[in-house]
Amino acid sequence: MLIYGFSNGFYRWNIFVGVPTSEVLGQALNILHNFKYE
Repeated sequence: MLIYGFSNGFYRWNIFVGVPTSEVLGQALNILHNFKYE
């Protein structure tokens, strides 16, 4: 149960933190790309 709870908590953390982080990084890369070639 402890391992299941840990993996479940990590899965939730990955959804709430990992996805927004990847979106923010994508936006940052787009901004840097546009700024670099503007």
